[in-house]
Amino acid sequence: NIVTTGALNSGSITSGFGTINNGASAITTTGVGSFASLDISGDIDVDGITNLDVVDIDGAVDMASTLVIGSAGGSWNGAANGRDVTIHGGSETTTGVGQISVQATDAFGANLGGGISFGGEYSAGSNIDWATLWGRKENATDDNTAGYMQFNTRVNGGNMTERMRIDSSGVVTIGGAAAKVA
Repeated sequence: NIVTTGALNSGSITSGFGTINNGASAITTTGVGSFASLDISGDIDVDGITNLDVVDIDGAVDMASTLVIGSAGGSWNGAANGRDVTIHGGSETTTGVGQISVQATDAFGANLGGGISFGGEYSAGSNIDWATLWGRKENATDDNTAGYMQFNTRVNGGNMTERMRIDSSGVVTIGGAAAKVA
């Protein structure tokens, strides 16, 4: 047993030591705490960077800032036979409700931009894109903001093929034939 009426200023508590029950008092250290496991039943408030190797969260996550996924990219995996990703944003009186922004960085050249691909597993362990939707820069001119929307699908056993395009002037091209849409 350790009994102290003041601070425990030196020494160590070695292995084999049981439970520390300090009642409602805090345990404060200026060093690093090392735990084989840690079970916290209350809130955690971290002032600084937290580096976690693996995170398994059983409840809701409320993020008050921006989520940044590293340069290796990332993915969200939903439950089988369920919705993979649902995006809610704003309110009924807010513009841009539920907006998804897909952007390419340094897209100064023509035909660059952000896209969304739709695909899945076509045989055991093999994935493929069946269709893509792209927002692309219309030409390579610096400071040109004109863009077009491109819709693509894949033919069986073949490549992705452009099926429809809507350019910045409103011309819709379907299968190579263009028609102006008012």
